[in-house]
Amino acid sequence: MIQQSPVLFLGDSHTCYFSHANETGLLLPWNARVCTVHGATAAGLINPDSITAAAPKFRKFLKRQPKDATLVFHLGEVDCGILIWMRVQKNASSLQAELRRSVAAYFSFIDELIGEGYRDIIITSATLPTINDFDQLGAVVNERRSKVTATQVERTQLTLDFNRYLQTEALSRGLGFVDVSSEMLNSTSGVVDTSFRNKNPANHHMDNNMAATIWASAISKKLFAQRNIDLPSGIWQATSNTLLKAYVSPYRSLRDAHKFSVSVGQTLSAKIAGYRRGHVFIVDASLDGVNLSPELRYIFVKHWTPPPHKGIVNSPV
Repeated sequence: MIQQSPVLFLGDSHTCYFSHANETGLLLPWNARVCTVHGATAAGLINPDSITAAAPKFRKFLKRQPKDATLVFHLGEVDCGILIWMRVQKNASSLQAELRRSVAAYFSFIDELIGEGYRDIIITSATLPTINDFDQLGAVVNERRSKVTATQVERTQLTLDFNRYLQTEALSRGLGFVDVSSEMLNSTSGVVDTSFRNKNPANHHMDNNMAATIWASAISKKLFAQRNIDLPSGIWQATSNTLLKAYVSPYRSLRDAHKFSVSVGQTLSAKIAGYRRGHVFIVDASLDGVNLSPELRYIFVKHWTPPPHKGIVNSPV
């Protein structure tokens, strides 16, 4: 692991994508840590009576971390999925008024952290709604269906509006902003692509592998742009028909989007970010001179020559 200040992910239960990315090595070479508060809302960050007590829990977590850490916040799914709609009914107000209220509360908390000396903060887009107009299973699904009549298209549009407000507020403060909504939306349906739906219909979280690969790629791109990390690089030639993988997993368990076939003799150029179970984690990769998707991150060491070795810059073949 390269010695560096940590990258701290803080947010609601949808930070499970970052936890999964970290556990499966998708956030190499970053020293990542995750603080999850289930049910946390943007609006609740300034509410001392918040049921989830997200703000004090985030502060308790941050007390144990260095001030030069990168903070990555992921909130808003609960606001856009249920809270804003309920407040519109309760307060007889508009969607836009309640949206702005949640965003203002969010950045009130962020401004406090900035005032306390945190400078490297990234705001991420809120998770798009996966609960469709027909789902019936699961406690969260049932609760939201009973309290919110808005369609998935309407909830998605609110989330996209919410994310645009987040971007405006983040950039006005000179903070980073990462949005992966366009990569997850289906342009025809106007809602999240079904490939991101959880295999368990009672689970409103996205498919971990699908969401984690997208998020890890986007966050890493942002971090590499911000930090001057000198990674060893090399050029290797395939000695067997092999695969480039999005994550370390058996061939048959990988979706088509998460694997790419490579033939004997093809040449790979990349930087090495880390190692996992006989695989090398690569970034900035190209195959026979053609740039590869940043989500294709792993190669099996034994299928390449010269074998990539930790900390060694390989000579061209």
